[in-house]
Order: sequence, then structure tokens, then C-alpha cells
Amino acid sequence: MVNPRLSRTRVLAGCLASWAALAGSACAAAPHPPALPASTSAASSASSGFGTGLRVIEAKGQGLAFPLPDPGGWRLDKAEKHSWVARHRQSSSELLVRAWHFDGIAHPEDCEREARLWRSELPRFAATELISAEDRTLAGAYRSRVTVGVQRAPAPDRLVGAVLGFGSDARDCLMLAFSTSAEGPGARQVIGDRLGVIAGTVFERVRRLQIESRVSVPRL
Repeated sequence: MVNPRLSRTRVLAGCLASWAALAGSACAAAPHPPALPASTSAASSASSGFGTGLRVIEAKGQGLAFPLPDPGGWRLDKAEKHSWVARHRQSSSELLVRAWHFDGIAHPEDCEREARLWRSELPRFAATELISAEDRTLAGAYRSRVTVGVQRAPAPDRLVGAVLGFGSDARDCLMLAFSTSAEGPGARQVIGDRLGVIAGTVFERVRRLQIESRVSVPRL
């Protein structure tokens, strides 16, 4: 029996590889995008610009934990009061995590709407900028909409890519938002590699923490 998590990771890796090679969106329009072999799946971060290593860390204040590639390369923004925000300077990347209580029974679109009120910088993708868009469950409980997209930045030859997830569980909301940028002739490949790595680690394996387990999970 095929592991759904592994299958999903490989499919997205195939989408990103097609996008990087063919200069067009792969998954948003194609029902059967090519899957990469395991040796080149998103679990490998060698060509992404991230350093080595993978460690499960806690997003303090959010009740969530996930494996983070190159954990020593990220720096936590301690000025953030409500969200967990970390930046990876070497790869020009940012990871934003927030879990909160919604005033009523929430749907994923309610959570996205509220999150965008707080974080107006979150990218919005046109249909032609989407690589992947799917409904799935995040952290084992949140019914979510996860999108992967890339768009051109105002600066010449610079691309901005993101993986965005907005989910709901009864009266609770979740936002996972990863963004990164690169420029130059190899920007498409670099962006695709980074999106694949984060989608296959943080988004695929995020989980809720029980109170008793929080003391044993490292933080940045």
C-alpha cells in the first residue's frame, strides 16, 4: 500500500520539477503530474540553499511542532507577539506559523481571510502563477487549503515563491506560510527546490503538541 504522505510529496516534487524545467505551471492544470524518484524527492535539501540537518522543533506559543531543515540557519523574530516567525538569511526565506481561536465555527476560507487582515504581505497568486492547490488535513486535524505558487518580484530577474496553508478545526484556525526568493538564471530551480523541501517537511509533518510533550521538543 502506498503511503499517502510519500505519494503526495513525490507528486509535488514532480510538479515543481516540471515547472522549473518547462517554465510553466505543472499541477494546477495537470491531473497526473510526473513523480520524481525517491532519491530526488523533497526530502533532500542538498540543492535548496538550506544547510544540512533536520530537527523537530516547537513553534513556541502555537502548540505545534514540525521538522525544520537546517535548523541552525534560522533566526526567530522575537518581536512577534502573536505569531511564530523565523527567517533563513542564506536562502532569503521566511516561515510564519500561527494557531488561534476563531469567533465562531470556522471554515478554511474564514481563517485565510482573518490571517490576511493581520498579514497583508502574504502573497496572492493568479491562476497562471499556481503550481499546486489542494484540500488536505494539516497537523492531523485542520481541514486546510494548501497552495504552492511562484510570481515575479518587482526587481528584475527575481522570483518569489510560497507555500501557504490555511486550515480550520471547529473554532480553531491555523496558518502556515513559507516564502522565499531568488534571482538569476538558476532562480526557477532554486525556488522549486526550496518549496519542495518545506512542503515535504514542515507542511507534511506538522503536528499538534500535547502539554506533556512540549518540554521535550526543542525550540529555536
